Amino acid sequence: KRTNYINIDAPYPNPVFTIVVTNEYLEYSKIKIEDLNDKIIYVYGKITIYKNDPKQIPQIFNPRWIEVKK
Repeated sequence: KRTNYINIDAPYPNPVFTIVVTNEYLEYSKIKIEDLNDKIIYVYGKITIYKNDPKQIPQIFNPRWIEVKK
């Protein structure tokens, strides 16, 4: 799959917020998606709504950075 979803606060299909990252972004950032599971993370990026549909879940697509809280 080419797109990965990090659901915040609740699992699919009820997430409050989603971070969307492509495989290319993960490779460039040297992040392993499985390392983020059940961790507290910091994310910096622009919050958007998919296709400008207000019924959609807010998301950040390919954030500027993701960091695991230490």
